[in-house]
Amino acid sequence: MSALKILSTITDWISTLFQYVPKKLRPSLLELLVGTIIAAGHISDALFAIDFFKHWTSYYKILECARFSVLYLAIGWFRLSWSLDANDRPLWAIDDTICFRSSKKAPGADFHFDHSHKINRPDYPLSQLFVSLFSIAQNETEHSAIPIWVQLTDKDGNRSKLEIARHMILIANKHRTDDRKPLLLADSWYMKEPLIAPLLKQQIHCIGQIRKDSALFLQPEPTTGKRGRPPKYGTKLSFQLVTELFPLESVNLTAWGKERTFEFYFFQAKARFLNGRLCNFVWCRFSSDGKEPTAWHLMVSTDTSLCAC
Repeated sequence: MSALKILSTITDWISTLFQYVPKKLRPSLLELLVGTIIAAGHISDALFAIDFFKHWTSYYKILECARFSVLYLAIGWFRLSWSLDANDRPLWAIDDTICFRSSKKAPGADFHFDHSHKINRPDYPLSQLFVSLFSIAQNETEHSAIPIWVQLTDKDGNRSKLEIARHMILIANKHRTDDRKPLLLADSWYMKEPLIAPLLKQQIHCIGQIRKDSALFLQPEPTTGKRGRPPKYGTKLSFQLVTELFPLESVNLTAWGKERTFEFYFFQAKARFLNGRLCNFVWCRFSSDGKEPTAWHLMVSTDTSLCAC
């Protein structure tokens, strides 16, 4: 793509997004946006990278005190990203991240659990916790997560990360510009009934990792001529039973920048945490460069029309 084409595309995107902010703020926000693209740093770095026209404190007041709807701007960005996604089934992802802070005066600053377990770093650092909704851009070999909406959790509020994630996804789903149904990707923390059940009512299916000890059952055998309610669940599945009932399959896929060999067991079962809904399940592990395979992980898809690969 030529430089002129890239510049024209960026100009069109900015013109579309700036329709969702007040007119008097557009020049200053445009300066900050251009400075951020050049400097790729904090607000001060962005201002030093350009010849700004106002006093530098004005830009901080615009961000801290200006009255414009961040939600309205997020909806505009979502509509733009949705229109640019040419996939028959757009992919969304939900996740959370922490931003380290040195002062408790920062909004929402609290001691949050750090899943990365870095060396010489506490498990509960002082930080801000953000829940983010992403749109996944993809081609044959590469995938990128584009942030659509980022929301700060309030330590004094009564909404959990699951409630915030459900709120963000349902609002985004209301502003789709066509009839395509998205597919949500999430990790094991979000793959729970309070989030999945409301999304299924909106025909939004989910894929993600779940706990290894999740209660899974085969479909019950049909019963005829017996009194009482028919059984809801069949045989309870353990990993050992899965290895005996279903064949081990393997496939080579590009993941995390290199080709890896995935071994997996694919089957359908009823999940108790989803009130007996029939789903696709995959026990899988992978290896690369002749190294030992990883531990087994349990994945679930609420859409039974999808295959394991």
